[in-house]
Amino acid sequence: TYTHTAMFHMERSRTLDVLSFVKHWLQGPKKLLCLPSWVPDWSFQIGGVSWLGFFTVTDGEPVYNACLSRKSPLPFVFSYEYLREVGLYGFMVDTIEKTERVSIRDTTRNSVQNWRLSISESVDQSYFGLHSTLEAFWRTVFGDIFSERNISKRLGSRIGAIAKLPPSEEEEKLLYFYLDTGDNAGLNTCRHKRFFRTRTGRMGIGSISIKPGDIVVVLLGGFVPFILREAFDGRYFLVCDR
Repeated sequence: TYTHTAMFHMERSRTLDVLSFVKHWLQGPKKLLCLPSWVPDWSFQIGGVSWLGFFTVTDGEPVYNACLSRKSPLPFVFSYEYLREVGLYGFMVDTIEKTERVSIRDTTRNSVQNWRLSISESVDQSYFGLHSTLEAFWRTVFGDIFSERNISKRLGSRIGAIAKLPPSEEEEKLLYFYLDTGDNAGLNTCRHKRFFRTRTGRMGIGSISIKPGDIVVVLLGGFVPFILREAFDGRYFLVCDR
């Protein structure tokens, strides 16, 4: 079964890679509605799933490493009686407070421009003491990576031909052009996604199904953070990775 396949992969790899193949019902309903939220419906084509957790740099190391380890140091705990639940270790990062319009095909540029307007009052403010909110915004949109000759690289201090972050107003026009061309990782990062902000001011991009009240967590074995939604009795549904 699909559930056993997901369990086998998680136990053998001690990673949460398989969770990135979960396609939420709002992106395309599962044919098998009985599947737990953390189990991919393998009867679907994989188009539309997230690939962020699989990006690697030239030496094969992951671009993202939220859990600071390639594998979980602790085992995953499965409920073998019902095959519905999995116990994971991690910590809560923040709670989503506000979401913006979805970026869909042929409207990516307009959607990102609206996302940009939503942070207009704080663009010059410091983003958790690291850099400006404007710089953090563009790093979020591009997933902090840019593709050059099919190699995904961390942005560092620049995006493509823009020599320094944050960009000037003229340079922002170039960034919108990058989003239109499709020849970069940023387009894959934000297409069919929803921009969000958390209660403490953090920014992120998640699936179209995220909503205020969902929580952002880092889980052992997960290279990227995940977004969960409270169900009942301390249990949560998986919404998406990000």
